[in-house]
Amino acid sequence: MKKILTIVIMSLLPLMASAQDWRGYRGFFDLYCGMSMGSGESFSPVHNLELSDFRNEATFGFNITGGYQVFPFLFSGVGFGAHTTVVHTSINNFYDDYVDKYNKHTFYSIYFPVFADFRWTLNINSVVTPFVDVKIGYQFGTPINEGYLTGYYDVQTSSYNSEIDVRPKSGVYFQPSVGVRFGKGTAFNLGIAYNPSIGKEFVMVRSLVDSSRATETVVGKSSTGSILLTLGVDF
Repeated sequence: MKKILTIVIMSLLPLMASAQDWRGYRGFFDLYCGMSMGSGESFSPVHNLELSDFRNEATFGFNITGGYQVFPFLFSGVGFGAHTTVVHTSINNFYDDYVDKYNKHTFYSIYFPVFADFRWTLNINSVVTPFVDVKIGYQFGTPINEGYLTGYYDVQTSSYNSEIDVRPKSGVYFQPSVGVRFGKGTAFNLGIAYNPSIGKEFVMVRSLVDSSRATETVVGKSSTGSILLTLGVDF
């Protein structure tokens, strides 16, 4: 009986060792880029200015995550990252006797997400295996060049010293993704992700002719998201 038990245990040892390969610390580094789909948002902050097709033309970023493989199929960790967006806007600026029409492509802000990360992997010990990942947390934003979008003639103050700025709006960060993992141990990950809410505020800045002080008024909000292609490595 002891001999049979010994044989069974010896035969199971390789399987038991293989089953423990997944356990321990894991780190991820992901790069991503993408764009929003369809037509963008449109609004008119003042009667002589129209902004149309405002959308995320391109989004670039990275995420770094560290954590623990809790089960063979489940990773849990925390991370941080950064991303920026090129926005497209069609601008119609109405003056007394003509309309200035043009398209603008500009970086307006940088976002810094901090998040919890949960990743489900079908078979962590397989060379090729699918995964589902969810990052959820909070993202902080900072403007680039004050978020300047366009200047315009302000008929209310009879001044050209007015502008529309686009400021990042901090808020919930939520980025689900699906993809395929290639390799054992250190592996590459290729996936598709979606960030549904990249918050923005449109701020009207008015500088009075007889004063150095400026007034700011929020005249619109947007939370257009982006579909992203992700490429990363885990170790």
